[in-house]
Amino acid sequence: MAANIYAPFGFQPVGTVGGFNPNFRLSQRKISSAYGTAIFKGDAVQPVVSSATGYIQVAVANTLPLAGVFWGCTYLSTSQGKKIWSPYYPGSDAAADVTAYVIDDPQAEFVVQCTNGPVAQANLWQNVTLVTSVAGNTFTGLSGQAITSPTTTSTLPFQVSGFVQDPTGANGTDITGINNWVRVTFNAEVFRAGITSIS
Repeated sequence: MAANIYAPFGFQPVGTVGGFNPNFRLSQRKISSAYGTAIFKGDAVQPVVSSATGYIQVAVANTLPLAGVFWGCTYLSTSQGKKIWSPYYPGSDAAADVTAYVIDDPQAEFVVQCTNGPVAQANLWQNVTLVTSVAGNTFTGLSGQAITSPTTTSTLPFQVSGFVQDPTGANGTDITGINNWVRVTFNAEVFRAGITSIS
């Protein structure tokens, strides 16, 4: 089987836990126009906790509940002089607060790539650490986030719910090699309290 190639793409929705029909529910949230960090489609986001503003920001820690997964935004562009839709927020160019669309269904399930691994059968239902070291792509708007280090820590943001093994030979499907693709669901999220996973 071909080796998995490391090319992280953030968190891509694929369904819901338990096989329920996915609704890919998008909630509207706000990003402060003063926030200067880019947020890409598929990035995990969290509430801003320094003050009670109700804003969100790109997830920067593995100890805070997530607000969900960012899926695009609309904002009044200062450079274009009109309201635009964008798959990512560039971290500037907003004349006012940004309307973000966030997947926050607590049963949502995503595919994501692992930075090391393999994340295999023994890691099913364990919690995983968020990796934010790869920048998103400003051409496609896609995230560069990934996961790593399956463990039992209750504050970690995602939980392993399955594996990607088809079609055989495709990138990410080698469950015996590093950088495989994994199905995850929320663990610590505003609508879903984090739990200590099985060991």
